[in-house]
Amino acid sequence: MNKITANTNDDNSIENLDSRYEKSLELQRELEKVEVTAVKLKEKYKEYQELSSFIDYLKGTEQVFITARMKLWSGERLKKELVGVEMNLMSLSSGLDEDVFSTIRDDFQLTYTSISQIHSVSQKLLDNHKDCAGCKDFIIYLRDLSIIFYDSKENNESPDEIKEKVFKARMNVLSTDSDTDLKTLEEIYNEFRDKLKL
Repeated sequence: MNKITANTNDDNSIENLDSRYEKSLELQRELEKVEVTAVKLKEKYKEYQELSSFIDYLKGTEQVFITARMKLWSGERLKKELVGVEMNLMSLSSGLDEDVFSTIRDDFQLTYTSISQIHSVSQKLLDNHKDCAGCKDFIIYLRDLSIIFYDSKENNESPDEIKEKVFKARMNVLSTDSDTDLKTLEEIYNEFRDKLKL
């Protein structure tokens, strides 16, 4: 009887290992698909540096959402990973050290129980970093992301609904703070989604 039980356990272990391996391969394929899509779009829009940065943002954010879906991350883990990607992208685009953004993130991560508290914390940080454009952009990102996640808890929203709001918030900020109009950003986002067939 013990040999039969041992063989059954071994079979289950092998099946679990096979299943994990298949999931890992599937994740890798999905992430590569996002990477290839981003490369093609960057090539298409190579004359426009700001659009290239936006495509990098789409790529990094989409990859986080794919990984979260496949690994069944919690909302908090998803938010933490999104902030990490944004810190990296902001550091690359602004030339500021990632530690600057880590400090802002740590200051921002106060416990808040309302939208007004999120606005209050972000306004204090904006006042403290008024001379640093990259810092202000990051604070606005944290504010918008925190509001989206706060609302998503209140409204029991799906990860896809959250993702859509995250991308829309980013497009609104970029169209306000740059020469790129919202319509162009939306066209690129739709092209990105269509190429991924999401």
